[in-house]
Amino acid sequence: MTESEICISYKGARHPNEQAQILAELNGTDRLGIMEGSHCKVPVRLNREIEDGECEYQKIVEILNMGKA
Repeated sequence: MTESEICISYKGARHPNEQAQILAELNGTDRLGIMEGSHCKVPVRLNREIEDGECEYQKIVEILNMGKA
């Protein structure tokens, strides 16, 4: 996809965070790469919230996986 197609898709998404992840997977990069590479303006606060949520998610997964052992 071109940068403009990525940006249009991201900006027009009903759920931008999920769309960024989908676009990242389709384009072989990570979500942050999509947001930076397509020059889509994403507030710094939003990036921090996303990162915090990912860290929390990873901790939960680790805890759940410990229970399986």
